[in-house]
Amino acid sequence: MRDQFTKQVLQDIASFNNRYLGGILANLFESHPELQEEISDSIINAIAAKENDNVNKLLEETFLPGYPDHPTLSDFDASCLSKTDTQVYDTFMTLDCLTDRSRKPNLVLYGPPDCGKEKVAIGLGDRLCREGKSARFIDFHHLMEVLQTHGRLPSSNTLYRILTKVECLIIDDFACMNIHDADLLDSLYVLLRTRIDDHLSPKTKKKIRSTFVTTHHHLEDWPRHLIGDDFKVLQIINILYGRGTLLSIDEKAPRTEEDENASSASETTR
Repeated sequence: MRDQFTKQVLQDIASFNNRYLGGILANLFESHPELQEEISDSIINAIAAKENDNVNKLLEETFLPGYPDHPTLSDFDASCLSKTDTQVYDTFMTLDCLTDRSRKPNLVLYGPPDCGKEKVAIGLGDRLCREGKSARFIDFHHLMEVLQTHGRLPSSNTLYRILTKVECLIIDDFACMNIHDADLLDSLYVLLRTRIDDHLSPKTKKKIRSTFVTTHHHLEDWPRHLIGDDFKVLQIINILYGRGTLLSIDEKAPRTEEDENASSASETTR
């Protein structure tokens, strides 16, 4: 009777794509007890290398700024967050809210320029890749170019399909430019709506379709930049915020314990 160690090693061997090589290793493992430990170590290293290759492939396809020396979540100083925002931040760090269908999958990272929101977005993209999820980082200017040429350029068609199907779409600097084209605004809405519909569809229960956006414009100001159809803008806000969570960030202004106490006292007085 095979012991549990032998069973596990043989299962790992069976997972190899090359069945011929796997068969040779299985025979060696069972017929040469003196080589079992060495074969086991080699298999463990091979599986770890394969998993690392998968992570690197996901990271390359995400197009994170600065890759492979991009920032991670450990580079972000979370002390700048309020108590409420810290709770939101901690929830998203576990990524559980993305896989739970009853939770809201989207995230709006709001704060002034160079406040650390892009660092958090990139860090979340990195975390997702390391959890085996696909992600894609794109800035708002580039996204508008893709939407404008979608249907006319093969490259845009290919990228558009990726943006609709990737498990996490990260849009940097959302609403950073004025949009006066109603058709372009509608294309943006259709993309975001397709993603949230796919996320909620029972057919994609094993996949997530979360959308993270960074912006230095408050949600109330978006209609001043996304011009032409206020109702469509409200629909976009409803998808990103109504189906998501707002996280206010300003890494340049860390909140101290005294700030928290003063804020709490002010709210109590009101």
